[in-house]
Amino acid sequence: MGGDYPTEAEIETHLYKCVSEFMKGDRNENTRYHETLEWQKADK
Repeated sequence: MGGDYPTEAEIETHLYKCVSEFMKGDRNENTRYHETLEWQKADK
């Protein structure tokens, strides 16, 4: 495991932040939420 990969806790925190902003209907965070999904896929 390289040190460049986020830990599971970091991913969860990041997702939680994105999802809660997404739920508020902020369009910028909506975009960031989709970027997060791409970021997660890239790390697999």
